[in-house]
This record gives sequence, C-alpha cells and structure tokens, in this order.
Amino acid sequence: MDSTLTFKAPEGIAIRLQALAKRMERPKSYLIRKALEQFLEEEEDYLISMQRLSEDKPSKRISLEQLKHKYDLEN
Repeated sequence: MDSTLTFKAPEGIAIRLQALAKRMERPKSYLIRKALEQFLEEEEDYLISMQRLSEDKPSKRISLEQLKHKYDLEN
C-alpha cells in the first residue's frame, strides 16, 4: 500500500523537477520516488559499511596497495 507524503521544496528544485518530468514524460511523483529510493539505498549502505568498519578488527583490513600486490594487480 502506498503512503502519501507531503513536503516543501525550494522553488528552483520544483522548477527543475517539473522540467525533467516533462522531458521524460513521467509524473513528478515517479521522479521523486526514484530519487528517494536511490538516496535511501545509498545512505543505508553507508551506515552499514560504517557499522561494519567500527566492529571489524583492524587486522582484517588491507590497503588497496596490499590487495593489488596480493593478486598481482600492480599494472
């Protein structure tokens, strides 16, 4: 079931949203939903990675240089 959300957006964003929706022939609600989904996914991934970093033992981490050397990816 969908929920209705209401928010205020700066005029510049509203104008850009309207223009993009027109160019893409999509409703503004579609573009807002897609943008929000992408934002939430990125933020959730970031929080998960930060939590894992704080729980991880430093000995389990290796640098990019060490990884390249380990798998002979120097070039």
